[in-house]
Amino acid sequence: MSEQMIFCLGEDQLKTEGSDYPKNLMVFNKRVTENEYNQIKSSLSNVKISHTYWVNDDEMTNGGYLKRISYEEAWINWWATASQYNKNKILNIPQFDAKIFKEITSIDVGVSDDKTLEAMELLKRKGYKIVKNGL
Repeated sequence: MSEQMIFCLGEDQLKTEGSDYPKNLMVFNKRVTENEYNQIKSSLSNVKISHTYWVNDDEMTNGGYLKRISYEEAWINWWATASQYNKNKILNIPQFDAKIFKEITSIDVGVSDDKTLEAMELLKRKGYKIVKNGL
């Protein structure tokens, strides 16, 4: 068995040994039942971030290329383009922890959408393209 986690920070507090140790189901570093875990996992099935995007040839001279972005930038991009409905899928998880979410994604849900827009503009100035995730 192994640990299955959603939005968790590795803190090693659940280390166990042996082939028969119990499965630890965690959401935001809190233990949950198998039913709770499966419901949350199912509700987040279409929350997908992309670490790459295609830069078209009309924006450069060599025919285009696949640009890789950091994990945090991918989350900022997803958050900036996601519908409120999809954001609420995360925010409404009973175990939601804004501090853990920020540590994982770099997104501070306590700030206004204006701050998200500022982050997007900063990424654009650094040469990143903000793309819609299609959710």
